[in-house]
Amino acid sequence: MRHDMSFPLHWPQGRPRTPEHQRKQSRFKLGLHAAIDDLLDELERMGARYITVSSDCNGYVRGGVWRPYADANPEDPGVAVYFDLNGEQMCMACDGWDIVDDNVRAIGFTIGAMRGIERWGVSEALNRAFTGFRHALPASGDDWKTVLGLTATATMDDVKRKQRQLAAAAHPDVGGSEHEMSRINQAVDAAKRELGG
Repeated sequence: MRHDMSFPLHWPQGRPRTPEHQRKQSRFKLGLHAAIDDLLDELERMGARYITVSSDCNGYVRGGVWRPYADANPEDPGVAVYFDLNGEQMCMACDGWDIVDDNVRAIGFTIGAMRGIERWGVSEALNRAFTGFRHALPASGDDWKTVLGLTATATMDDVKRKQRQLAAAAHPDVGGSEHEMSRINQAVDAAKRELGG
């Protein structure tokens, strides 16, 4: 299953954070790699696409699959999972547990329970439940020049040329991701605001 990782954490705007002193220890004890695998399995069974898991865990890619470093235990344990479900952009986020592993696991369990609603024949309730999770991945903090691979002397013509070039590889229709296309488009919008194009 194709998915992206977003570092650092992009917490959904307008969603409250759990104060550090209110975070709890869980009994999940699954480990981060297994928790991410289970979460991705649940999302795949639900039909989610363009999945991005966002946290303060840094990691590496091996065999085309992103993995967190084994000792990943960032100060902020929050996790936000962005995905597309039936053409709607969704986000589920959790920071109620004191480690990233358990917040990933909690989101996976929640998605599994919501899939149960559909299996048990109450799909309208599932649609209503997911209404509260509609949320797009926030814009990348990267400067538009960095995203587009341009220098400070770039013109709007350079921006448009680079947009066409990057879109040829990043568009979902050619094997890219909606997240990457969104990132490119946001960079182009930022360039237009700055350059007046």
